[in-house]
Amino acid sequence: MIQQILVPVYLGDTSEEPVNHSLRLAQMFHGRVRFLFPVDPALPHYLSLVGHPAAGPAQDSESVRHLAKQALEHALELARQVGVKAEVEWVEREPSQAILEACFSLCARSVVAPKCDLVVMGEQVFPHLSRKDLEALAATLSEQQIPLLLIQPASKRYPSAA
Repeated sequence: MIQQILVPVYLGDTSEEPVNHSLRLAQMFHGRVRFLFPVDPALPHYLSLVGHPAAGPAQDSESVRHLAKQALEHALELARQVGVKAEVEWVEREPSQAILEACFSLCARSVVAPKCDLVVMGEQVFPHLSRKDLEALAATLSEQQIPLLLIQPASKRYPSAA
Protein backbone atom coordinates (compact mmCIF):
# COMPACT_ATOMS: atom_id res chain seq x y z
CA MET A 1 0.00 0.00 0.00
CA ILE A 2 1.17 3.51 -0.81
CA GLN A 3 1.23 5.70 2.31
CA GLN A 4 4.02 8.21 1.63
CA ILE A 5 4.67 9.70 -1.82
CA LEU A 6 7.72 11.82 -2.55
CA VAL A 7 7.34 14.39 -5.33
CA PRO A 8 10.37 16.43 -6.41
CA VAL A 9 9.10 19.75 -7.76
CA TYR A 10 10.74 22.48 -9.76
CA LEU A 11 9.96 25.84 -11.29
CA GLY A 12 7.53 25.67 -14.15
CA ASP A 13 4.71 23.71 -15.67
CA THR A 14 6.63 20.43 -15.83
CA SER A 15 5.98 19.89 -12.12
CA GLU A 16 2.22 20.35 -12.40
CA GLU A 17 1.49 16.91 -13.86
CA PRO A 18 3.55 14.92 -11.31
CA VAL A 19 1.95 16.94 -8.50
CA ASN A 20 -1.54 16.17 -9.81
CA HIS A 21 -0.75 12.47 -10.35
CA SER A 22 0.67 12.15 -6.84
CA LEU A 23 -2.37 13.84 -5.32
CA ARG A 24 -4.75 11.46 -7.12
CA LEU A 25 -2.72 8.47 -5.90
CA ALA A 26 -2.65 9.85 -2.35
CA GLN A 27 -6.43 10.26 -2.46
CA MET A 28 -6.92 6.67 -3.68
CA PHE A 29 -4.64 5.17 -1.04
CA HIS A 30 -5.35 7.68 1.76
CA GLY A 31 -1.66 8.54 1.77
CA ARG A 32 0.49 11.60 2.34
CA VAL A 33 2.60 13.58 -0.11
CA ARG A 34 5.97 15.18 0.52
CA PHE A 35 6.95 17.86 -1.99
CA LEU A 36 10.71 18.30 -2.29
CA PHE A 37 12.44 21.18 -4.06
CA PRO A 38 16.14 20.41 -4.50
CA VAL A 39 18.46 23.07 -5.90
CA ASP A 40 21.97 22.11 -6.90
CA PRO A 41 24.27 24.67 -5.24
CA ALA A 42 26.88 23.95 -7.92
CA LEU A 43 24.62 25.54 -10.54
CA PRO A 44 24.99 29.32 -10.22
CA HIS A 45 22.46 30.17 -12.92
CA TYR A 46 19.67 27.79 -11.95
CA LEU A 47 16.84 30.00 -13.17
CA SER A 48 18.40 30.43 -16.61
CA LEU A 49 19.09 26.71 -16.84
CA VAL A 50 15.48 25.77 -16.17
CA GLY A 51 14.17 28.46 -18.51
CA HIS A 52 12.22 30.29 -15.84
CA PRO A 53 10.76 33.63 -17.03
CA ALA A 54 12.28 35.40 -13.99
CA ALA A 55 15.76 34.34 -15.07
CA GLY A 56 18.35 37.01 -15.48
CA PRO A 57 22.04 37.58 -14.90
CA ALA A 58 21.44 39.05 -11.43
CA GLN A 59 19.48 36.10 -10.05
CA ASP A 60 20.90 34.80 -6.81
CA SER A 61 20.16 32.05 -4.35
CA GLU A 62 17.69 34.31 -2.51
CA SER A 63 15.63 34.65 -5.71
CA VAL A 64 15.68 30.88 -6.21
CA ARG A 65 14.60 30.39 -2.58
CA HIS A 66 11.71 32.79 -3.09
CA LEU A 67 10.56 31.08 -6.29
CA ALA A 68 11.03 27.63 -4.71
CA LYS A 69 8.85 28.72 -1.80
CA GLN A 70 6.15 29.84 -4.26
CA ALA A 71 6.30 26.52 -6.14
CA LEU A 72 6.07 24.55 -2.89
CA GLU A 73 3.22 26.71 -1.56
CA HIS A 74 1.34 26.15 -4.83
CA ALA A 75 1.76 22.36 -4.53
CA LEU A 76 0.67 22.51 -0.89
CA GLU A 77 -2.41 24.52 -1.80
CA LEU A 78 -3.35 21.96 -4.47
CA ALA A 79 -3.05 19.24 -1.81
CA ARG A 80 -5.27 21.21 0.58
CA GLN A 81 -7.89 21.69 -2.14
CA VAL A 82 -8.24 17.93 -2.63
CA GLY A 83 -7.93 17.02 1.06
CA VAL A 84 -4.53 15.33 0.92
CA LYS A 85 -2.10 15.69 3.81
CA ALA A 86 1.16 17.12 2.53
CA GLU A 87 4.43 18.65 3.64
CA VAL A 88 7.11 20.58 1.82
CA GLU A 89 10.89 20.76 1.96
CA TRP A 90 13.45 22.92 0.16
CA VAL A 91 17.06 21.69 0.12
CA GLU A 92 20.28 22.94 -1.41
CA ARG A 93 21.65 19.70 -2.75
CA GLU A 94 22.24 17.92 -6.03
CA PRO A 95 18.76 16.65 -7.07
CA SER A 96 19.39 12.90 -7.27
CA GLN A 97 21.18 12.93 -3.91
CA ALA A 98 18.41 15.03 -2.34
CA ILE A 99 15.77 12.60 -3.63
CA LEU A 100 17.62 9.59 -2.22
CA GLU A 101 18.14 11.30 1.12
CA ALA A 102 14.45 12.19 1.24
CA CYS A 103 13.53 8.56 0.47
CA PHE A 104 15.76 6.90 3.01
CA SER A 105 17.25 7.31 6.43
CA LEU A 106 20.93 7.19 5.58
CA CYS A 107 23.49 5.95 8.05
CA ALA A 108 27.16 5.42 7.18
CA ARG A 109 26.28 5.22 3.45
CA SER A 110 23.91 2.32 3.90
CA VAL A 111 20.16 2.44 3.58
CA VAL A 112 18.51 1.86 6.93
CA ALA A 113 14.80 2.47 6.50
CA PRO A 114 12.66 3.71 3.62
CA LYS A 115 10.75 6.93 4.27
CA CYS A 116 8.55 6.78 1.18
CA ASP A 117 6.61 4.17 -0.77
CA LEU A 118 6.67 5.84 -4.19
CA VAL A 119 8.54 8.63 -6.00
CA VAL A 120 6.56 10.56 -8.62
CA MET A 121 8.43 12.98 -10.83
CA GLY A 122 8.26 14.49 -14.26
CA GLU A 123 10.53 13.10 -16.92
CA GLN A 124 11.80 16.63 -17.58
CA VAL A 125 11.58 18.05 -14.08
CA PHE A 126 15.30 18.58 -13.65
CA PRO A 127 16.81 19.43 -17.05
CA HIS A 128 20.32 19.29 -15.60
CA LEU A 129 19.81 15.75 -14.23
CA SER A 130 21.54 13.57 -16.81
CA ARG A 131 20.00 10.39 -18.17
CA LYS A 132 22.81 8.48 -16.44
CA ASP A 133 21.98 10.10 -13.08
CA LEU A 134 18.28 9.38 -13.58
CA GLU A 135 19.03 5.73 -14.37
CA ALA A 136 21.26 5.46 -11.27
CA LEU A 137 18.50 7.00 -9.15
CA ALA A 138 15.95 4.56 -10.59
CA ALA A 139 18.29 1.61 -9.97
CA THR A 140 18.89 2.60 -6.34
CA LEU A 141 15.17 3.02 -5.73
CA SER A 142 14.48 -0.30 -7.45
CA GLU A 143 17.04 -2.11 -5.27
CA GLN A 144 15.12 -0.87 -2.24
CA GLN A 145 11.78 -1.80 -3.83
CA ILE A 146 10.58 1.78 -4.09
CA PRO A 147 8.85 2.43 -7.41
CA LEU A 148 9.67 5.50 -9.48
CA LEU A 149 6.79 6.83 -11.55
CA LEU A 150 8.11 9.08 -14.32
CA ILE A 151 5.45 11.28 -15.88
CA GLN A 152 5.99 12.30 -19.48
CA PRO A 153 4.86 15.78 -20.49
CA ALA A 154 1.40 15.80 -22.07
CA SER A 155 2.98 16.97 -25.34
CA LYS A 156 4.87 13.65 -25.55
CA ARG A 157 1.90 11.51 -24.52
CA TYR A 158 -0.58 13.22 -26.85
CA PRO A 159 1.36 14.75 -29.76
CA SER A 160 -0.65 17.13 -31.92
CA ALA A 161 -1.81 15.77 -35.22
CA ALA A 162 0.34 17.27 -37.95
